[in-house]
Amino acid sequence: MTQADLFSQPLAPYAKGSHASWKAAKSFTPRELAEKTLRYLRFLATREDATDPETVIGCVLPRSSVCSIRNGAERCGLVTKSGQERKSEFGKDCGAYRLTDAGRRVVQG
Repeated sequence: MTQADLFSQPLAPYAKGSHASWKAAKSFTPRELAEKTLRYLRFLATREDATDPETVIGCVLPRSSVCSIRNGAERCGLVTKSGQERKSEFGKDCGAYRLTDAGRRVVQG
């Protein structure tokens, strides 16, 4: 990675090979990303765990944002798979995620 790449890479995670995902991730400002991530972590703190469809409803965020935020939080060690699965509104099995100890510390401030 060159120095120029550091300035052209989005702050938010994005789906490799998807230009639309890259453009959406690139549009996040650090403050927006932090606010949405904190909203996600606070939502998880109110529950034992949550699937992405449950988080979409609970956080009032688009599915693509929830997935991006969750992926970034997982890479940072703030959330992890809980081992539970529930059916989505489409009947598909969805894995649930929970806060890690590090994620709880972030929420507690």
